[in-house]
Amino acid sequence: MGKKLKIASFAAFVATVVVVAAVILPGAFAGRTETFNQDIYKITFTSNEASGSVPEWVSLATGTWRAEREDQTFIASNDSYVVIDEKTGSIYHRAGSPPFIGTLSDAPDGVLALRAHLKEDPTLSNRGFTLRVSKNNGGKTTLDAVDGSGRVAFSVTVDARISDEDADAARLFDTRPVRPDVTDTELAVGQVPSNGVTAYWFGRTTGGNLRAAAAVQHTRIRTEAEIAAGIGPRGDARAYVILYERPGIAATSAHPGERRRPPGELQVASEPVSSAHAQGLTDAINGKNGDETYPPWPRSTVTLPDGQAATVVPSQFEGDGPTRDGFFVITPTTLVSVSGEFAVGEMPSIAATLRPVA
Repeated sequence: MGKKLKIASFAAFVATVVVVAAVILPGAFAGRTETFNQDIYKITFTSNEASGSVPEWVSLATGTWRAEREDQTFIASNDSYVVIDEKTGSIYHRAGSPPFIGTLSDAPDGVLALRAHLKEDPTLSNRGFTLRVSKNNGGKTTLDAVDGSGRVAFSVTVDARISDEDADAARLFDTRPVRPDVTDTELAVGQVPSNGVTAYWFGRTTGGNLRAAAAVQHTRIRTEAEIAAGIGPRGDARAYVILYERPGIAATSAHPGERRRPPGELQVASEPVSSAHAQGLTDAINGKNGDETYPPWPRSTVTLPDGQAATVVPSQFEGDGPTRDGFFVITPTTLVSVSGEFAVGEMPSIAATLRPVA
């Protein structure tokens, strides 16, 4: 088989997306009372290692920050992360616990410099930088981060303090977009997804010592720009992924910064059997992958705990040996992709324990 259609991990469902137009803050209306409870600042970041300057905003009260970089805008808080793509018009939204947001919420260097100056945050100092404070020709405060060799690594200009009202009017820190095109939302283990997927799992434990450690629902809707660029219906997605881990494993491959899948991790991904993405996989299972045709993959039938009949198909994307990297379970409503290392002979009995998340 020359062409490969893979669906081996949580990352297969997650689209990398996008970023934004500059925010213009409205001026204060005459006579309007302004408040500064959120301690919001606009700063400009410059570095010798990058051309141009980057506008950044931060609320020192909440920790939420915003940075505009070329054609992308990033907004991050402790439990939410947004990327807006100006080219495609796509908005990505990730929401969940601090571990699920992970390093995505780490403040950029400009924000860290402001925190060091106003809040005595030790992060930059711990990284070996000394902060040098001065005034530029316009009377604005300038912060130079000096490394151990005496070189200025980057500089920050404190442009303005912004009222809570102006920030709200400009939706400066809007980490709950009205219309996100791509979302990854952390769910409580066992929680029914809200994106319309009839999801399946093995329950809270499986395989003797594996525990259900994390659950994520993913939704992707193509923008008009993406459709015009030729991205087909398989670019749309609705999925639910649950990850099982060995005892003692805290992080999962759903957490940002985890480059490798934890040893022994089991992934169960559900998507509507009628979706274009699932239909593409079903075609491959049935012997048609693009222009290539071949015999349909061997399969068996099992009865699930809810009484439904389901078809079990060992994956052959990586070969047809006695051990495979996963299998598919096709129910009347859902294509379930189970990813992990399994002997072909044990797949039907394992698949027969799948049940709807309810």
